[in-house]
Amino acid sequence: MGPVILGVFALGTACSPLKESPASAHPAAVAPDGVAPAKPAAPRPAGPPAPEPRYPVLTPITPVQGRVVFLNAKLRFVIVDFTFHQLPQAGQRLGLYRGTARVGEVRVSGPFRGQTTVADVMSGEARVGDQVRED
Repeated sequence: MGPVILGVFALGTACSPLKESPASAHPAAVAPDGVAPAKPAAPRPAGPPAPEPRYPVLTPITPVQGRVVFLNAKLRFVIVDFTFHQLPQAGQRLGLYRGTARVGEVRVSGPFRGQTTVADVMSGEARVGDQVRED
């Protein structure tokens, strides 16, 4: 039974935190009244830390340019995809190109959903795959 009690006593003292009493502190660090001075706090940055972005931020490096991905010829509107390109402003007029030939003009009307938007066909004719860009 003696070794069991000794083992429990050793575990109890090994797991307890060691605290330094003011009397055991360095003599120069103890004030004349026997109380150790408080340590200065480390400087903290102002405000909460900025959250890390969840996804990388992509900045378009090309001008406004997109492709017609849907066409409603009866109501004369198209849906244009601007993936990897700068989005246009609502109300902006853009040229409609098939190859190098200009075949019409569209006006961005919205709504915007991600990288796609709706544009009204103002003049000419549009087809799926046509390029929409600034003149």
